Amino acid sequence: MNAAPRGGSFRQQQPRHRSYEQEVTISLTEAFSGTSRGLEINGARKEVVIPAGAKTGTKIRVAGGAPNGEDLLLRIRVADDPRFALEGDDLQTVIQIDMFTAALGGDVEVTALSGKLKLTIPPGTQPDQKIRLVGKGLPVLKRSGQFGNLIVTVKVAIPKNLSPEQKELLSQAKEGIS
Repeated sequence: MNAAPRGGSFRQQQPRHRSYEQEVTISLTEAFSGTSRGLEINGARKEVVIPAGAKTGTKIRVAGGAPNGEDLLLRIRVADDPRFALEGDDLQTVIQIDMFTAALGGDVEVTALSGKLKLTIPPGTQPDQKIRLVGKGLPVLKRSGQFGNLIVTVKVAIPKNLSPEQKELLSQAKEGIS
């Protein structure tokens, strides 16, 4: 007979389930839109959904997915993407513009995971200046409709080979600024 200790209560311990972990690598595009992976579990194929916004370190529990019937934890790893760096839910990218667009301003096209975007460069933009596009980053996991930001670092290309006429025009422009 199980008796509760005096002045206390009796708690029956639940059996603890061990979890097995397995790493799954997804692309940044898959992290943006969500994806799925097919797993072979005890002779049966099971499709596991990886939600949009999953990042490196996100864990997805697959009940009974381990070979012995215990839970399987899929540990997500997002592969590097040459176009973007991932910082939390924010995406970072770099664009290059000419010095005239930096000085005068203008519109340029930027690639985001959601597609091409028009970015307005303000006049007087400095090299390595960052421009934030709110809500154009990675979806926020488990928060429908919320997104991180796209942070664009502007690199300014300075021409190397100017004709004598171009050098003269730039000299005149420089004198007009002084």
